[in-house]
Amino acid sequence: MIAFSISLGQSAIAGEEDANTLDQLIANPINRSTVYFHKALSIVVAVTLPVLGVALALIFGAAARNYSFSHAGLAAQSISLWLLSLLIAAIALAVGARSGSKGQAIAVAASVSGIGYMLNLVAPLVDWMEPTQYVSVVYYYIGGSPFVDGLTLWHAAVLALLAALSTVAGAVAFNNRDLR
Repeated sequence: MIAFSISLGQSAIAGEEDANTLDQLIANPINRSTVYFHKALSIVVAVTLPVLGVALALIFGAAARNYSFSHAGLAAQSISLWLLSLLIAAIALAVGARSGSKGQAIAVAASVSGIGYMLNLVAPLVDWMEPTQYVSVVYYYIGGSPFVDGLTLWHAAVLALLAALSTVAGAVAFNNRDLR
């Protein structure tokens, strides 16, 4: 989902610019904010579908095999994955809108994900690194064990807030950028 989210985010604005289609899109009588937020909304839909699809496949697959598990846990884990995916896509979208570079969008979003994963993995094992896990976006995705213990609301709020801030920052940067 992270790779898919990065792909969605980097292609939305920077991909259009790279394909020389952004100028045609911007030439229409709509403002940049509308273009940007429509792209962001399409990312929300595109991220929602596979998360929902996997959850439904697990439910139906488990029912077909007569296997039981917590549907509430699956819902919590799916919401957490959805929020993490939206955040990573929003970061890629914002960086791509700011720079116009697909490579930069991929690099920043992948770095946030990769470093977050490593911090979340290593921080609990090394005493002096333990506080660094709170910098990791992966910690807010999985740190509260959503499948077992349910969704930790403040973890979900952090992911949602960061996604919203990234989206708004990208819109501001896109509006102020010279596209010549």
